[in-house]
Amino acid sequence: MKPGPSKKVAEAVALYLYSKRGEDLAANTLYKHKLTLSRLESFCDGQGLLFIKDVTLHHLSTWRAHWTFESPLAKQNNQERVKRFFQILL
Repeated sequence: MKPGPSKKVAEAVALYLYSKRGEDLAANTLYKHKLTLSRLESFCDGQGLLFIKDVTLHHLSTWRAHWTFESPLAKQNNQERVKRFFQILL
C-alpha cells in the first residue's frame, strides 16, 4: 500500500507507520519512526502543507536546517528515516 501524492500528510504518515508495524521491527525502532514523522507532520502543519504532494525539497531542507540534534549521527538517522518515507511515494 503506497500513499499516493494526493494523500494528506497525516494519512501518508499513518499508512507508513502501519506498514512499518507489519515489519516486526523492535519497539524502539518503531518509536523512532513515529517520532521523526510526527516532527515532520508538525513542521508541515506550521507551514500550511496539507498534502504530501506539496512538500518540496526546499521545505525539507528548511526543516532540516532547524533540527537541534547535538549528534551528527542523530541527524543522519533522522534524515534516513525521512528519505525512506518519501521513497515509498515514488
